[in-house]
Amino acid sequence: MNSEIYTLKEDGFCDASGVLEDTELNHLADLVLRSDSDKESNRNKRLWQSHPEIRRIATKPSMLDLVGAFFEDSGFYLWGAQILHREPDSIHPWHTDIETHMGGFVSILIAIDGADDSQFFAIRGSHRSGAPVQKYFRWGDEARADMSGSAMLMRLGELGLNGQVAQLQCLPGQGILFDGRLWHATQTGGVRPRKSLLLQYGRSDAAIYTYSSVDYPFKFDPRRRPPVLHLSGEPDVVKNSTWLLGTDNRIGAPIASTHASTKLSCEPGQAWSRFPFFKTETPVLERLQCHASVLQPGRMPHLPHAHEDEEILIIVSGSAAILTSAGEGDQWQAQPARNGDLFYYPAGFRHTIMNAGLEEAGAPLAYLMFRWRARSRGLAQVSPFKLSRKAVLGPERMEVEYPSSRLGKLHFHTTRLQPGQGFHHRHIDRYCTAILVMEGELTVIDQTLGPGGVFLTRAGELHNTVNQGDSPNSYLVIEFHAREELPPGFSA
Repeated sequence: MNSEIYTLKEDGFCDASGVLEDTELNHLADLVLRSDSDKESNRNKRLWQSHPEIRRIATKPSMLDLVGAFFEDSGFYLWGAQILHREPDSIHPWHTDIETHMGGFVSILIAIDGADDSQFFAIRGSHRSGAPVQKYFRWGDEARADMSGSAMLMRLGELGLNGQVAQLQCLPGQGILFDGRLWHATQTGGVRPRKSLLLQYGRSDAAIYTYSSVDYPFKFDPRRRPPVLHLSGEPDVVKNSTWLLGTDNRIGAPIASTHASTKLSCEPGQAWSRFPFFKTETPVLERLQCHASVLQPGRMPHLPHAHEDEEILIIVSGSAAILTSAGEGDQWQAQPARNGDLFYYPAGFRHTIMNAGLEEAGAPLAYLMFRWRARSRGLAQVSPFKLSRKAVLGPERMEVEYPSSRLGKLHFHTTRLQPGQGFHHRHIDRYCTAILVMEGELTVIDQTLGPGGVFLTRAGELHNTVNQGDSPNSYLVIEFHAREELPPGFSA
């Protein structure tokens, strides 16, 4: 560990000299954000998306080496890039950056212009306090405008920490690297405005959220996550709305990767065999799992039950009786089901399935199950429904939508593609999509599956669908739409 990073770990901040070349400094000094879109990007700390030069500065090798030393062996991403303007003779009071107060983040503040008589104040060791400044001092509290930091030091002493106020000055092109949990403030001199660049990075497994309140306890919306630019290690496309850095400083969405295909058959002597396909989070769903099951004649996977998750069941082969009731003590109803039939169970709906051998005695029953819990907590009273095998497997295109217990809607459609046909353009959606291959072969990005194969593309993941086989194909699409609109980071 080099001396600067050691100081950063101990004190919560360190000098970062010479982070900008003269040409970079001149570019930033001349940069004026005139358009409304530029101003909006700056307010949202997203200049890395709209300004290639700022993105290049934030991701150049020397910057990545500096930031990577802080994260050590962990992967990391860039989430914030913002030009800060402070008026002469002004104070930005003591605070902890709200988005990063949980830990796992580091920021670098780089002076551009007007920094000659400006100061950065920090309290050594405050990043180990376990709480932000705002927990103890609310917005408008006079103590937060006192650059001596006496009230801050007193509070830290009560927490058992021996802090010390540090006063730093950066010349243009130099920076200060600081832990996202640091208690800090800035003071701009009375001669001219101060202009600086703030770059903010996070560890790959740390989720970043948009806040809606500046007072503690902070309020965050788990559905509104700022986009992040993956820079090192393995990206976590579930925790964050992740973008990837490509060649020539270009950026793009991550590629969908979840797929499964299993040969279904009961293990010898087993009445019920279960084949897990995947279990994951998504921006829309708190959790989603998919599995296939095979039941021997006369068997059920479980007694009739109800739970808070929603489910979709699709009969893959064989025949069954779907047993349902609206509530405790209600009369059970048995509904016959055959290959291709699809059933939806709302949250709290009592159900089970039985291999009743309705068509071919002694034949096993195979079915596919999607089970999920949406991030929305509001529970709507909706009815179960069935899509018949004629709609799912028939020659005509099916396209229907239904309400859901906790989603905005469930959308279903079937598609048939001739060899070479497809939706070749790679794109991303604001909803999650499950695809079941029913006939032929389907390729999503670079993965090809045959009948029974399942693909999942999460909201914000890059994907396409193409028939690269020699015969026609057909597939069923299930779209899981959030009740609330996802943030712009998930749009194409």
